[in-house]
Amino acid sequence: MNENLVDHESQTPEKQGAAKRSTLVSVVVNIGLTVSQVFAGIVSGSQGLIADGIHSATDLVADFVVLFANHHSAKDADEDHQ
Repeated sequence: MNENLVDHESQTPEKQGAAKRSTLVSVVVNIGLTVSQVFAGIVSGSQGLIADGIHSATDLVADFVVLFANHHSAKDADEDHQ
């Protein structure tokens, strides 16, 4: 068997849970960054801080894609998806 292939049996519930927890931490951090940067940008009149806050908000989209993929990767195989 090729050692470079991913062993699907290695996707244990513990690994799935760890991936979910780390992504949820990323969600919380990105929400905090977004709010604080946009607030600081508005208060100081800095368009750069506001833009960086919006960029942090778009990182949330990636976090939710990861959570979605993690959820679906935990499903059992079926006839169409081995």
